[in-house]
Amino acid sequence: MGYDIVMFDADGTLFDFGRAQEAAFYDAFARKGFRIGSGVLGVYESINRELWAKLERGEVTRQELLQARFRKLFDRFGIDLDPAQFNRSYMESLSCAGFLIDGAFELLEALEGRVRMIMVTNGSRKTQRGRVKQAGIERFFSDLIISEEIGFDKPDLRFFEKALAAAGGIPKGRVLVVGDSVSADITGANNAGIPCCWYNPGGLPAPENLIIDHQIRAHRELIPIVLS
Repeated sequence: MGYDIVMFDADGTLFDFGRAQEAAFYDAFARKGFRIGSGVLGVYESINRELWAKLERGEVTRQELLQARFRKLFDRFGIDLDPAQFNRSYMESLSCAGFLIDGAFELLEALEGRVRMIMVTNGSRKTQRGRVKQAGIERFFSDLIISEEIGFDKPDLRFFEKALAAAGGIPKGRVLVVGDSVSADITGANNAGIPCCWYNPGGLPAPENLIIDHQIRAHRELIPIVLS
């Protein structure tokens, strides 16, 4: 079958977000003169993960998420810093942390010139564009569909309608969404009626309530799926 366009999620699919988040977190605190233990990062990750899940469910706005995550963390540990200012510092550090998952660059190289690739990400404009540039993968993508820029977040149908519009009227059956998040990528692709591939390196059990057209545990496994 094969596909003409591949829509790649960014964090957790191409970018090693855990590594990027850790580097940006400690860098932002260091610039404020703070030395923070690993336990603080673990609490932040839990707070941030919960807020992003709420964003995907439409329970909070992006602005509310960005305002709340460090306020909640600082309240928890009694840290005397301005949450909004610190968030800006953290986002600046994160924009420079373009760490790719092993095999991601090689996958993009293998598909370059053979299919059109579009990045579809629930992220902030400055952060995601900075990381794409820092990682040296700009040339692979014809478009970057970033939730902050278009005003909708995955899995909202309107996000994928914007992505399909950027694809230029290609039939949905010729488009493949590739992502690691069941709640954002796979659910969003199902909502939009677009074939999908779940990047599942941990071999987690597939949810029974969703259509998953393809499933891979390593990036190289996507090549024959796309080019067959």
